[in-house]
Amino acid sequence: MALGAELLAGAGIGDGAAKLRGSITSGAAAERFGRMVHGLGGPADFVERWQQMLPQAPVVIDVPAPRAGHVAAMDGEALGLAVVRLGGGREVESDPVDPAVGLSHVVRLGQRLEAGEPLARVHAASADDAQAAARAVTAAVQIGEPPDVGPLVRERIA
Repeated sequence: MALGAELLAGAGIGDGAAKLRGSITSGAAAERFGRMVHGLGGPADFVERWQQMLPQAPVVIDVPAPRAGHVAAMDGEALGLAVVRLGGGREVESDPVDPAVGLSHVVRLGQRLEAGEPLARVHAASADDAQAAARAVTAAVQIGEPPDVGPLVRERIA
């Protein structure tokens, strides 16, 4: 939202954050996305029925936080490589991609967690793959003191 608002402001479109919120709450953004999907050859009713149309992984598990605290740091590269190892990305150009696997519900930097609350949800093709990804997520997310995250957009360069 912050980056989109900056882009709209840079294009001279008034209060970009309000425009984005309005597009989301009114459903205009979803309607436009649906037209884009259809324009690219997808189904015309994708927005209304996406849950029936997208493949789902046979194994879905939540990765519990090992202890209470704040999300102090995250290794984005390690999380991305966990998705690749699940089959959701490519190591080489010829690798197939499984659109059913990956990570969802990933915690945010600075978020407060209790022990056992999910760090992320793993979608995998097998229980072994899910457990390997869970270990990678646990290693990639550090729990500790709240970090100083600062603003998402630091400055606008004209």
